[in-house]
Parts: sequence; C-alpha cells; structure tokens
Amino acid sequence: MIEQITGFVDDLEAIWPAEAPRRERLVQIEIEEVNDEEALETVQDAAAGLDSVLGEAAGRKAAVIAERNLTGQVGTQDQARVRIGNEFANNFSGSGLAGFADQTSNSADTVDARGVSRVHIGTSYGGRGIFDD
Repeated sequence: MIEQITGFVDDLEAIWPAEAPRRERLVQIEIEEVNDEEALETVQDAAAGLDSVLGEAAGRKAAVIAERNLTGQVGTQDQARVRIGNEFANNFSGSGLAGFADQTSNSADTVDARGVSRVHIGTSYGGRGIFDD
C-alpha cells in the first residue's frame, strides 16, 4: 500500500511539479523542528531515493549541528528541571549558521537537581533559554 501511495505521489509530482524555491521552503518547514543529528540522519536515510531535496536539506542541517548530549543517571526533586539536548529559541532562524559546524560534546555522568534548580546539558541557540521564565 505504501508503494502504491508513493507511486500516486510521484505521478502527481510529474503532472504538477513544485517550483524549486517553493519546494525548498516546504522542505525547510518540514525539518525546522528536527534539531538533533540522529533524527536528521534518520530523515536523510528515509528520504534516500524518494525525496532528494529533503535528504540533502537534512544532511546540510546535520552537518551544521553535529553535537552529542549525553548523561548517565538523572535525578530530580521538588521543582527542579533538567533538559538534555539542544535548545533553540523560538526566534532562532539558523540563518547565521551557514558554514558553521559545531562539534560540541556535552556530557554529565550524574545529575542530581533539587529545589528550583535548572540544568541544561546541551547548547542553546538564540535568545534566552533554560526554560525561559
């Protein structure tokens, strides 16, 4: 059934091809919320042979954001909050990242957050961060 649907979509694209700039913009919208390297690689693999524009865009974004955010044991008490992973501000466009490749590795063995503490193991891009209050 998936192959049949893919065939129908291919047929529609052959009849009404998307204009290149519009297609690029749609692809950017599709991967806008995908902000970690592993997920982008999964998108790139899934798009292989099906959507070259999506695959290439995911590959470009993965090359820009090649980070690892790891932690061992995480404990929280009270109102403490922990974020493991990158944080992108709502107003972050990524336009200033052209040619920039961040190869950061952020890690912690054990996190024990208590009270009203906030812990972020990762990188923040754009404006305020760490749970903007």
